[in-house]
Formats: sequence, structure tokens, C-alpha cells
Amino acid sequence: MPSADANPTFIATQMGDENAQMVYDVQGSWIGEPSDSRVNWLHQALAG
Repeated sequence: MPSADANPTFIATQMGDENAQMVYDVQGSWIGEPSDSRVNWLHQALAG
């Protein structure tokens, strides 16, 4: 699963997870592979 340059350890601490593996196992399990259009939309949303 791509992390889109996000630090999984930082995400885990923000989510209250025990470790970064929780990010992949729990949160990552419902996120499908990103399409180019979804990645572009996210980048635009975060930039604005």
C-alpha cells in the first residue's frame, strides 16, 4: 500500500494506534489502491 509520502509512525501516534503496523492493518484495509484522479484530487484539496 503506498503511503503517499506520509509517515506511518506519525499517523499511528495521531490515531492512537500502538504502532505503524496498525495503520496498515486497520486503516489501510479499507483504502483501495489509489487511482491517478483520486491522488490528484487529494493533492489539490490539501494544497488549497
